[in-house]
Amino acid sequence: MPAPPQELSLSVQEQLHAVIRRLFDNCYQSGKHHQVVGIAIEARNLDVLREAILKASQPQKGKKPTTASGGKSEELMEYILDICMNVVQERGFRTEILRLILDLLREIPNPDYFAIAKCVVYLDQHSLASGMLKHLVERGDGQSLPVRT
Repeated sequence: MPAPPQELSLSVQEQLHAVIRRLFDNCYQSGKHHQVVGIAIEARNLDVLREAILKASQPQKGKKPTTASGGKSEELMEYILDICMNVVQERGFRTEILRLILDLLREIPNPDYFAIAKCVVYLDQHSLASGMLKHLVERGDGQSLPVRT
């Protein structure tokens, strides 16, 4: 009969959390957000996933903000959507990730509407889809209306 699992003392748990936090901080500083995302999804930790997405959308300290920083967050979002749709097997967890992505995308000033549309379609949110289309048409700028008839 296998031995029952041992619980770690509070002190050891705190030390492990500190090590993991330093690992995440090192990944953020070196621009390796994909690694944090992978760990967060594997650990089913949506708080860390949210943090990684938000940190990827912010310019790194000591560097001038460029348009590439927006590209980095869009690339990370595509990576997360790909993992979510092709790797995450449990439908409930996949839905939680998509809802998180959708909430974050709707909060930023110039969201990736294609990524939003992917989430909306998968989540079967008809009213949200129609609201998004209405918003894009009302904005009427060249970026919001890429297809003209």
